[in-house]
Amino acid sequence: MPRDRRDDAGREGPGRRRPDGGRRVLGIADVLEISRYGALLDSRPAASYNGVVDEPRTGHVPHAVHAHSSELVAPDGLLRSPTELRKWFLFRRAIGGHDVGAYCGGGVSSSLLVFVGALLGRRVGLFDGSWSVWERDSSLPVQQGTALSRSAAVDPDCV
Repeated sequence: MPRDRRDDAGREGPGRRRPDGGRRVLGIADVLEISRYGALLDSRPAASYNGVVDEPRTGHVPHAVHAHSSELVAPDGLLRSPTELRKWFLFRRAIGGHDVGAYCGGGVSSSLLVFVGALLGRRVGLFDGSWSVWERDSSLPVQQGTALSRSAAVDPDCV
């Protein structure tokens, strides 16, 4: 595995790819690029994604899509059906020819997005530093706002 590269500010450089080419750990530069040109999924609860008014370092990475990982699990505790999972990913623009990344509060819940992406044949990169790293760096942008309110996993209109 290549050494982690950092820029002059000490930020992580381009994503580290494992020799098998299948899994990808994202650095800050990757997250910024994917948020602009791909689909960046924020798997934290809506309240965390939305942020707190008058607390500027709360919210989400700009252009990230709210994608709480608990929505991937059916009421019986099992993963939703492959059709529901695909609809859920489609609704969040996480299927297509572009890069997809995921993050959460500390790198745990977003790993479910990576796993389900793999089940669907979609590589999802993991920003393992997650929000805990992002919020501490005041040079990184933060956006506040309302999360998506409907789930494609249970929305029959999402194709």
